[in-house]
Amino acid sequence: MKPKDGGSRIKTWLSLIISLWIIYHLVVILIMPNSTSFLLRQLGSPFLSYANVLGLNTSWNFFSPDPAHVMYFQYSVTRKDQSSEEESEVLYIPPEKNKGPFGNTKRRLMYSMRYMVLDQRRVDALLGPWLCRRHPEAFHIHVEHKIESIPPIDEAVYQDFDESPKAGPLFKMVDKDFNCQDLDEVNL
Repeated sequence: MKPKDGGSRIKTWLSLIISLWIIYHLVVILIMPNSTSFLLRQLGSPFLSYANVLGLNTSWNFFSPDPAHVMYFQYSVTRKDQSSEEESEVLYIPPEKNKGPFGNTKRRLMYSMRYMVLDQRRVDALLGPWLCRRHPEAFHIHVEHKIESIPPIDEAVYQDFDESPKAGPLFKMVDKDFNCQDLDEVNL
């Protein structure tokens, strides 16, 4: 047998070191961004300095992005000729409250709804008069902005899969009544 020369021994050690560094780097990429994982809490200390230097510890929502909560306006229209025992018509903005806004016009409606919620005065000044003009038969309109929160993944996993998924808590951000007979448009 021929002894290995110095050049091939260096190549062997160099390829071993590069292979170990690639494995180390891939482990950092997989473990560090998931800051809430058990694996990171147990094994993260040897990777922390390296990840901080390269910025590899920035979360990228390891398994899925955080979905947006379902937001919508729910409003009921009471007509002038409606009897007291008759139910008021309930409508939603956007009309498909539980579906994503697909298409430009539906997205505009979603963005305008979010714009209204940012300042409660906009609901009074813009949304109320717009709904009264949109429903000329209306005597009274009741508007609520609702947010259905998405349950955390831990709760969703333990739900019974035979039943439909349950939404998280429901928050009411706006709860307004508009009398369409004597409603004045007010400037912001």
